[in-house]
Amino acid sequence: MMNLPPVCMILAGGQGSRLNALAWHRAKPAVPFAGIHRLIDFTLSNAANSGLMRVGILTQYLPLSLMDHIGTGASWDLAARTRECRILPPTEGASAKDWYQGTGHAIAVNSDFISRGSEKEILILSGDHIYFMDYRKMIAFHRQKKAHFTIATMPVPIEDAHRFGIAVTNADHRIIDFQEKPDQPRGTLGSMGIYVADASVMLKRMNDLIANGKNDIGAHLVPSLIQDCRVFAYPFDGYWRDVGTLDAYWDSSMDLIDPDRSGLQMNEWNMRTNLYASQLHERAPAAFGSSARVSASFISQGCRINGHVHRSILSPGVVVENDAVVIDSVLLDDVSVGSGSRLQRVIADKHTGIGSYAHLIGNHQSPPNNLYPNHLSSGLIILGNRSVVPNHTRIEGNCLVFPSVTARDWITPELAAGSTLKGSSHIIQEL
Repeated sequence: MMNLPPVCMILAGGQGSRLNALAWHRAKPAVPFAGIHRLIDFTLSNAANSGLMRVGILTQYLPLSLMDHIGTGASWDLAARTRECRILPPTEGASAKDWYQGTGHAIAVNSDFISRGSEKEILILSGDHIYFMDYRKMIAFHRQKKAHFTIATMPVPIEDAHRFGIAVTNADHRIIDFQEKPDQPRGTLGSMGIYVADASVMLKRMNDLIANGKNDIGAHLVPSLIQDCRVFAYPFDGYWRDVGTLDAYWDSSMDLIDPDRSGLQMNEWNMRTNLYASQLHERAPAAFGSSARVSASFISQGCRINGHVHRSILSPGVVVENDAVVIDSVLLDDVSVGSGSRLQRVIADKHTGIGSYAHLIGNHQSPPNNLYPNHLSSGLIILGNRSVVPNHTRIEGNCLVFPSVTARDWITPELAAGSTLKGSSHIIQEL
């Protein structure tokens, strides 16, 4: 029985608040990435490529577009007689306690799904990380160590250690100390949020902790287990990024453009996605006019390019008109850029319309955004979905245009650095 792959549980209910407007109308794992993909495609593709047979996906926050994208799991070969992909939302009841209260609580309340099969182990994954991993190697490590719980880890810069669970290990990779997002970290070995657990040990311990109001894997379960169980750190040395901020999202997108330097090798990872949920299979090939110039960029099907695109990611259906220039930017589905406009360091969500001769130039020297200084401070410009930027508009760095802003909402054609523009109608659709 132990030769069976573990039952796989993917935590995909996150709100992703630091992604700001990109996650206001969709779950974080559903955020589009790399043109035709969504963030969860990495975890699902890793699961499929690692031969996992039974996958549960735990959804919660704005799940509809994520559920549509996953479907039956067939796009990842997870819908067959011997394979299963199941959406596991929380049970909606009369009080907040019926929702998932933390990562450990989410696993524990789905014990019926876990115990329904013959698997003796649980592989716990996050649905919003960018990486490639053959989970079979980690599972083999877990079994070889006779571990009760194993955490995938990698070194992190000391200045970033406060954002991670930090493990301290002995010479045999056994974890002897663990801090969850510490103010004063005692090491730099960071948890990747990927776990292999002995199912019976984890569920029993987690239920005991939940009875005392402790619901989280990193903050509560791991410190409890290292006291009397065998807990190990599996060393990982590949590309991995938690796309939890706008800066991380933009950096990862730029990594796509230089894979030899960054290690983000999409073409070698057998990445899969659902081509049918968004009718991607019906898009025409990208079209390039006689005046088009494209370099070091990702261009998806359905794009129509007549201007200049450099070091940018263009999702399906993006239009760049004559004499327009797009540099170091990420444009999601069906964004249009009018003639003569210039974009640099812009992230534009779906269906955004940018008029002619608009100048949207991000700048590292700009002051932080006035409403979200902790989200937007590196000079990016964020355009919410279905927003409109009129002709001849000028927008500077760290500006945010709310979703559904219309041309009538622009009192002035300039948005000074660090400013925010809200519309009179705040209709935010889930996409």
